[in-house]
Amino acid sequence: MLTGVEAPVTREELEAAQCWDSSDVVPRRPVMTAFRQLMRLHHARWREAHGHPIGTQPFNPRPGVDARLVGSRIPLPYARETGATFLTASALDAARKRTETVEPEQSIDHQGLWADLLASEALAFNLFGDLAGDLARADRAVHAWVPDAPGAQKKFDAKFSLGFPLLSDPGHAVADAYGVWGEKVLFGRTIVGIIRSSFLIGEDGKILAAWYRVPAGRTVERALEALA
Repeated sequence: MLTGVEAPVTREELEAAQCWDSSDVVPRRPVMTAFRQLMRLHHARWREAHGHPIGTQPFNPRPGVDARLVGSRIPLPYARETGATFLTASALDAARKRTETVEPEQSIDHQGLWADLLASEALAFNLFGDLAGDLARADRAVHAWVPDAPGAQKKFDAKFSLGFPLLSDPGHAVADAYGVWGEKVLFGRTIVGIIRSSFLIGEDGKILAAWYRVPAGRTVERALEALA
């Protein structure tokens, strides 16, 4: 029985979809292994359902080099031309604008961004791309409280080029006040830490809406609904 994910898929199912990857197997962590395998298969099925061609490892193989088919990827030249990795025109536009210029200390896997449906960079643009074209709305919708020291926050911001403020809360005083510091279950273990939550705060400082234990994929969607 898995917590928060579907039943694990078989190796035969993964191989049939060109999704078997030994790197998805995490020793002594069956729930994480099942999650990673299921997500790879899910993205492969999404690619097939939308009629996109299958990608490879390496992303852009040289002539004469045997490439391995990867169900959760699309061919790099096709990906760059169509922007198929991105779910909305706003996400695609944000990705193209953001990658036009390389900033100091910027760390982006450009091949993965365009051709790997599991890439965290593509996920970020799909989640926040709609906000990139409306900075006023983004300023109201995107706030993050992370219990790290300011130095760690600065390095994190520089590495991922977030473009919005991160508020440092080392003693989790703000997290306690907002009711987002406590016990949670992570990969089958109960730990104490930040409970993923989002808040919509008005210009007068009053909380207009609160979403506790919100899935990452629903954060922007709910915020945009509230702001509409």
